[in-house]
Amino acid sequence: MGQQTRLKRTERLFTVRLTTAAGLWKELSAVWVSLWAEDGGLQLFAGHAPLVTVTQDGPLRIMTATSSTPTLFYGKAGLVHVQPKMVTFFGTHFEALTLTKAEARKGAHTPKLAAPSHFMWGPNL
Repeated sequence: MGQQTRLKRTERLFTVRLTTAAGLWKELSAVWVSLWAEDGGLQLFAGHAPLVTVTQDGPLRIMTATSSTPTLFYGKAGLVHVQPKMVTFFGTHFEALTLTKAEARKGAHTPKLAAPSHFMWGPNL
C-alpha cells in the first residue's frame, strides 16, 4: 500500500478573498472554508477542483492557520469562484461575526459540516 504524506498546516493554505462591488473587502490565508451553496453545504480545501457556484445568505466559516477556531463572516447571496489555491467570494455584503452575533443569526442557514478530520482530500494532500 502507498504511504500518504501529511503536509504541515501551513503547506495546505490557500487564499480566500471576500469581494463586493466596491472591491476587495477582506483577504485571508485559509486551511478550509465552509459555506452554503445553492445545492447545499460545501467545504473547500487547498487543491479543490475549479468550480463556480451560487451561494446562499449565511455564514462563511474560514479556518486560518493561526487560529484554533474558525473565523466567522455573514455573507449575502452571490457567487463563489474556486481555484486550487484561491477561493473568491463575490457578494453584495459581508459582515464579520462574533460568536454572539453568530448565535443570534441561528435562524439563518447554518452549514452542518463538521470540522475536517486529519485526513485531507485533494491532490498531493
